[in-house]
Amino acid sequence: MLNIDYRLNGSEAKLHHCPLCETSHNFRKPYGIFSINIDKGVFNCFHKKTCGEMGTLYSLMVKTGTIDPIRSIAKKTYKKPSPMPEILSETDKFYKWYEETRFIKKEILKKYGVGLYVKDNRKHIVYEYKELDSEGKESTFNRKFKGCTDKSVMWTEKGAKQGYYGLQHVDFKNDTNIYVCEGEDDAHALSQYGFPNVVSIPFGANNYSIEMEQINNKAQCIILFFDCDEAGQKGALSFAKKAGLGKCHNVILPFNDVRDCLKNGVESHVICKAMAEAKQFKNEEVSKASDYEEEAIDYVYGDHNLGTMTGEKCFDKITRGIRMSELSILTGHSGHGKTTFAYNLTAWLISRGVPCLCMSFENKIVAIIKKMVAIMSQAVVSEFDDEKGKTTNIMPLETYKSNISTLNNLPLYFLNKDKESGGYYDIDKMETIIEYAVKYMNIKFFLIDHLHYFLNLSNSRNPTQLLDESVRRIKQWSERFGCHICLIVHPAKPSGKSDSKLSMYSGKGSSSIVQESDNFWIVYRVQKDDGSFYSLFEEHKNREYGVRSESSCMYEVMENKSSYVKAKMAVMDDDKEQF
Repeated sequence: MLNIDYRLNGSEAKLHHCPLCETSHNFRKPYGIFSINIDKGVFNCFHKKTCGEMGTLYSLMVKTGTIDPIRSIAKKTYKKPSPMPEILSETDKFYKWYEETRFIKKEILKKYGVGLYVKDNRKHIVYEYKELDSEGKESTFNRKFKGCTDKSVMWTEKGAKQGYYGLQHVDFKNDTNIYVCEGEDDAHALSQYGFPNVVSIPFGANNYSIEMEQINNKAQCIILFFDCDEAGQKGALSFAKKAGLGKCHNVILPFNDVRDCLKNGVESHVICKAMAEAKQFKNEEVSKASDYEEEAIDYVYGDHNLGTMTGEKCFDKITRGIRMSELSILTGHSGHGKTTFAYNLTAWLISRGVPCLCMSFENKIVAIIKKMVAIMSQAVVSEFDDEKGKTTNIMPLETYKSNISTLNNLPLYFLNKDKESGGYYDIDKMETIIEYAVKYMNIKFFLIDHLHYFLNLSNSRNPTQLLDESVRRIKQWSERFGCHICLIVHPAKPSGKSDSKLSMYSGKGSSSIVQESDNFWIVYRVQKDDGSFYSLFEEHKNREYGVRSESSCMYEVMENKSSYVKAKMAVMDDDKEQF
């Protein structure tokens, strides 16, 4: 599975080297530093100063890229770029222009294989993203093209891997640290200053890939040379949170970036001094009021919305938006549309560019895609034909394909469930997936459908305790990873009719459902006299703002029974809805 030699002693497997912080060519102690307990399904690396990683075998498989727990509609595959004979890398005129305008010397440009590409009489700089293969030969895995004069012109190879620039020159045998810049020219400049193991992030600080993580794990320290302006320092902090605050040291330069230092004649000893004075980012778990002064002022007086608005005015008015680090509980009677409402909420968010991950333990991914197509297109995909006595497709195949393509271009992802799991998921595995999604894919909103299905309660000696502990951990995930989690729960079996009134305390089997939730939502589906339906949404808890008199709204349900439109505020009077 990991393609690493090992020695087996009972249930303990000793690997030849740590797959996270070492390579087959660069290791310190064979067969003695990394172990896997097969019976318990856990691993441990004993490189305390560099890696020191430990966890479940599943998390190890995710960290090494052996499995990918998340899918988009289109299966992710990396495409290797084809050779480009059009690159004119040997032109002295290009090298001279580059040195005069960007202060990078010819030998550095040759070292990194920087070239010139001419298309439609327009000149573009080509940056080759290379790495060393198993035989030690350089191999191109991506390219970035930039306009020579117009910085807004930029593109990369379609479908290529997103790793560091400059990997072909990284050698931890000579230096155990890695030096990370924001752009290719900053990497060139730092290399020109004489630093080894210099790389640059490919597409901005918020894009963090598992390939970058694997390189970071092999470094003892990560030295950050990000831009010194406000945006650059925010990016540095964002990167450090993902790479590990304990390993990252932030360098403050005398000018904005490394190339600016080169341009202004800053000598290498000044850069070395700045690096020696580099500090780690503050651990945010311990802080004082002064640390939040700017944020606290902006919270009260700033012209912004605290929550992410969905664009659905009634929902936004009631909830005040979707806030990060919160847990929302959504419940309703079976068949009353709680899952359908959740997917409508997901559709509103992805339409506004919010990355969402649907973690359904009850429905197939293809069934979710069908529902999302119906919601986004507000059209019927298929329905039962009374005359033919079977379900028939209403939406033409080409239209359905087009809608799937449109959906694929939105930030919507799915849990790549194991077929062997039978639907149930270990809570530790769930945490690994949430962390992976936030870290590598910037997921902001998680829909978990549903609590009572992904936990195998029938095999638990104390189901109530398992529910309590699980809800508490899910709430902790929302705070730890700074995301919003919407958790669907089943209500307890009603003592009366199946459409009896529900409350916050109707959740099945756990007091923590009420205690840990920041928001508690209930959905009903009501049939009108004319046979059509409306969906009634109620908010029963809002930790941030409190519940107001306007806490309910009604959505007309489209003919496809999946889409909600024409929202109206609902006025509650003696437990009856008046519109």
